[in-house]
Amino acid sequence: MKKYSIVLLVLFVVFSLCSCSLNLNPTDFMRPPKASGSEAKIEELIKTNAEDGYSLVYPKTGSNKSSVTYCDIDNGFTKVVACFKTLKDSKNHILFISINNDDYNVVDCQTLPVGDIDRIEFCDLDGDTKKELLVGIGDGTSTKNALYIYKFTDDYVVSYDTPCEYSSMVTGDFNKDSKNDLLLFCLSSAESPAKAKLVTFSDNTITEHTSCELDSSVTKYISVSYCRLNDKIFGAVADGTDSDGVLSTQIIYLNKNSALENPLFLYSGHRLTKRTDSILSKDIDNDESVEIPIIPEASAKESIKSILWSGYDFDNMSLYTKKNAMYVADEGYMINIPDRLLGAITAQYDEKERETTVYAFEYVGDTQKATYELLKIKTFSKSDFESSTTGYAEITAAGSNVYAYSVPDDENYLSISGDEVTNGFSLVTK
Repeated sequence: MKKYSIVLLVLFVVFSLCSCSLNLNPTDFMRPPKASGSEAKIEELIKTNAEDGYSLVYPKTGSNKSSVTYCDIDNGFTKVVACFKTLKDSKNHILFISINNDDYNVVDCQTLPVGDIDRIEFCDLDGDTKKELLVGIGDGTSTKNALYIYKFTDDYVVSYDTPCEYSSMVTGDFNKDSKNDLLLFCLSSAESPAKAKLVTFSDNTITEHTSCELDSSVTKYISVSYCRLNDKIFGAVADGTDSDGVLSTQIIYLNKNSALENPLFLYSGHRLTKRTDSILSKDIDNDESVEIPIIPEASAKESIKSILWSGYDFDNMSLYTKKNAMYVADEGYMINIPDRLLGAITAQYDEKERETTVYAFEYVGDTQKATYELLKIKTFSKSDFESSTTGYAEITAAGSNVYAYSVPDDENYLSISGDEVTNGFSLVTK
């Protein structure tokens, strides 16, 4: 059998029943410039399999949201995956294309079940060094999606219907057997409580191994990631919102008894993670583990909020602070606070000037009194920044804004360096 250095271009196709000609409304679809090279070859293969016209389809979630995605499924040198949306019979189709040097060949064309394409993911689930294609099909809500798996050979594609449904999902080696597992997040319903389920795909069969209870108040998962939780434990960190838009975080991992566990939920620690600001868990200190943002209740309604970026202590079953930051909600940015400044600074935000000032302070009796400025961070329009002569240095630019800082010339043990400002600054997506 001829060995291809396979890369599968997954082309999502929706065929229309209306007519034999391609009739597109410019407000609904804008045709890109004429394709060339690889794109032109892919386009011709789509046209061949979608004789009555096509339009583009984009997966709604996951890491692959492009209409054309490239993927190396078997450690070859080419990396490509493509997604297309076409029109004929109002059904979704996947067109699989194999690339061998400069030869582009259709391997298979399969019809998907009725529904929106929630996501596509490529992952080696059975340990054969070849990635399978995972396709989620939903009903247009975040409540329930069905999972389908496609396995590749050199000459054809085999599809597997699975009994799995999910609201969100993530892949990773939870049981440390050198194979990727699937962790499925299922919202609560009239038929069943909210659960996380760990499943594997081996010998062409899906098997559920263990499950645990999830927070039933979560109505949508915003971010789910597989990551290091400490030096020895890997698992998933999941940020989800309730019906009021309040975010909270859960941690899911496989314990020593090979059972899924949700310790924050089990021991009520997830209540500390509730927040109304759209700040998601992330690796804040570049240690390859994900930290959870805790916003103390005392600062939750302030214009400048404290964030305690926290890890989880599995021995003591509790959260602990790893990094401190301040979040200026009106401007949508955050800056890490060096440890030496903890308990020694205060900050004020000037809404009119769009400026945050950090002060060193001392107590006069029971009153906190600012003594001198350590840092100013100001949001400029691009035109104002270009014409400014006020001694501000740019941190970053985004959209129509430039974020800039100024530090005093005189130095002392509390002084903040420019590197600390630029490395500790980040924008928060609202």
